[in-house]
Formats: sequence, structure tokens, C-alpha cells
Amino acid sequence: MSDRENELLENALDALDRLFDGHCGAVDVWALLVATRDALRDTPHRPALEQPLAELRMVVLSGAAADAQRDHALCITDPLRLYLARALPRPPAPLPRATYAAPGTSGDGIPPGGIAAPELSR
Repeated sequence: MSDRENELLENALDALDRLFDGHCGAVDVWALLVATRDALRDTPHRPALEQPLAELRMVVLSGAAADAQRDHALCITDPLRLYLARALPRPPAPLPRATYAAPGTSGDGIPPGGIAAPELSR
């Protein structure tokens, strides 16, 4: 997958996340998916991007309340969300924590036998 394809598909997935979080509406997602489909017209991703558009357009034009449009749009776009999650490369795994063990310690910085408590004077 090219960097451009990856960026456009990530933008589409981000738009679906914003729809889920209530930060954008069905019309915003529809417009972005239309633009993404057109930009990726010569790729194998076009059918997946095309699939929800007609029904999503009907939702946008329905005149229903924004919450109802959002709920319906989430149902319509769920297969696309799954497709994008599978198509996009997974982010690299986080680096493991350093495992350096100072000489004479068990790896946690504590010498064998523990740390002696300081003597308290009265």
C-alpha cells in the first residue's frame, strides 16, 4: 500500500471514529468518504469505500435529527470500519522497557538481600 493510500484510509477511519465520538455528523463522513473514494478510484479499496455511500446519502437527505442520523450512519459504516481496520498496517509495537540491571542488583536496582533500613537514634 502506498503512503498516500495509507494516509487517505487513515483519514477515513479517523472520520468514522469522530462520528462515533459525536465530533462530526453523518454529512461530514459522507463528504469525506466520497472524496476518499474518488481519490482512491484506481485501487482495490474503492468497492469498500463505495458500499456505504448511497445509503449514507439517503440518511443525510432524510431530514432526521442529527442523533438519529449519527446512529444510522454508524450502522451503515460499520463494515467499512472493519475493512479499514484490517487493511491498514498495525502501528509498531511499543519498545520494551529497559532491562538494564546494574551490577549487584536483581534488575530492579535493589541489591540482593534488600535494602537495610537506616538505624534510628533516640
